[in-house]
Amino acid sequence: MRIKKFCLSLILCLILVPGLFVFTACGDDNSYSLSNLYTDYMTIVTKHEYLSLNSNHEIVFDYDDIQIQGNQNVSYIFLNKPYSNLTNFYNPLLNNSLKFFSSYFEVCSSNNLNVSAGDRDALKVALDEFDSALTNMYNRTINVVDILRTGEDYYTDVHMTRLTNLFESYENLYTTAFNLSYTLSNIYFNYAITDANPNYSTQTLSEFDASRVVVNLRSRICEQIVNLSQVYIVNNVNGMRLYSSLVARENEEFPDFPSSFNDYIADVELIDLTFNSTLGSYINTSDRKEDFYHASIELYNIQECINNIKDEYNLACNEIVYTQIISDDNASDYQLTCAKIIEDYTALTTQNTIALNNALTILTENI
Repeated sequence: MRIKKFCLSLILCLILVPGLFVFTACGDDNSYSLSNLYTDYMTIVTKHEYLSLNSNHEIVFDYDDIQIQGNQNVSYIFLNKPYSNLTNFYNPLLNNSLKFFSSYFEVCSSNNLNVSAGDRDALKVALDEFDSALTNMYNRTINVVDILRTGEDYYTDVHMTRLTNLFESYENLYTTAFNLSYTLSNIYFNYAITDANPNYSTQTLSEFDASRVVVNLRSRICEQIVNLSQVYIVNNVNGMRLYSSLVARENEEFPDFPSSFNDYIADVELIDLTFNSTLGSYINTSDRKEDFYHASIELYNIQECINNIKDEYNLACNEIVYTQIISDDNASDYQLTCAKIIEDYTALTTQNTIALNNALTILTENI
């Protein structure tokens, strides 16, 4: 149980990360150049004929442009189950898994950030892995389109086999999307802004400046949406063989996607709010400053705990399939320890959603 004790000690540890904005140039080397990041990612997505990026840099699946028979396009077919799971379930999960990356890759596409060679190369590896997984998913999409073009019965066993293969490809794609978002967040929080999570408990209420919280709040929200997405997929998708069950007809009806997805979307919507950055100055002079001060301390503490357990969590997710281990009476002590780490991280993520919502409520009420 040493791993468990070590994990718990990490959760209790609070680390101060002092610093200022850093925008100094990195030295010449053979490592990945961040100035290529924007162009590289645009190419990774748009080299596929029916994929594009919207104004928020989210991946758009241009199903309306894919013709199958006459003037009919696949978007008409994709309105119906089980094809509709693509637009209602799989694709929203993908863009939420990329939320931090899509929001900040343009900002980080600059050699003016003094990022270590190792972290830049790690980002290139993450890009390449995502590229490969996205291409695999796209090719399987085209395989589905090709079979749709062969006739008007869209629900044969061959159709469902190809759709199953497409659904299954998303699971690896999600893993690469998480890695891409987290690798970029490491660069953003440690190099673009190195004082991303100040310990406000070291300040008095009069010293506290709400503007410092507000300026970084949106980036923390984007990171939390990725956290929520990973937790949802680890706890509700991986190992559940949804790619098979969603195409299994019973009494001529296809099943709905899991009801737990609606709860996940509700959590995302609870914190995915837009707000004016000047609200920090308003809070500084309002009667809610003390409430926001305490909410900011809570956010700091939870974020430090998340930071300290994140590597352990990712390792645990790689070591076990959580949905299988929790029902396995023969699971080893090590597997159960991994499951406990996943559960601890899930609890922290829930706490973070509540804390972010509390801060946002204070920030935006009566505005």
